Amino acid sequence: MTFEKDFKIIKNLTEIQSCSGNESRIRQYIKETVESYCDKIDTDVLGNLFCFINGKIKAEDGQLKIMLDAHMDEIGLMVRFIDKNGFIRFSQVGGQNPRILPGQKVTIHSSSGEEIVGVIGEKPIHLLEQEEKKKSSKLEDLFIDAGFSNDVEAKRYISVGDYIIFKQVCTPYIGNKRIFSKSFDDRAGCFVLIKLIM
Repeated sequence: MTFEKDFKIIKNLTEIQSCSGNESRIRQYIKETVESYCDKIDTDVLGNLFCFINGKIKAEDGQLKIMLDAHMDEIGLMVRFIDKNGFIRFSQVGGQNPRILPGQKVTIHSSSGEEIVGVIGEKPIHLLEQEEKKKSSKLEDLFIDAGFSNDVEAKRYISVGDYIIFKQVCTPYIGNKRIFSKSFDDRAGCFVLIKLIM
């Protein structure tokens, strides 16, 4: 495959937003990408996707079976509560470094079906005390601003428990030899398995 074809697959894999516990979108993309190359595809009650290719090598006691696997979820956030100013307070789904969260764009996947874009904010630097300027914000001090005026307006669209995913674009560095994106752990592994199947 050419770089362009490979890049299209890895771009789709990394930009699809599906964090732990909410993997339906990424599972559907992988299934649609490889199903014509597989003998059978199953999904279990936990949402695991199983892609089977029948081999020709026999072991002494029957059919030889080999399993290759990768996980398809990604880290994210979840709505914990909405404050009176309409800011969304959140918890982690997976482990993030709170120091790099301020300024990150996110998508809130509302249970009402809306995809709401917001940005992670913190207390403005001109309001910080001298001691506060020496420290990183704690997770509980961060919030998502999605443009709502107050909690009543926000609650028309957003509910506690809604998933929040980082909004980033998969981008090649100059020369197209390397790329950067979110979700390489472990969408890169999914990419390798797709390539093996294709």
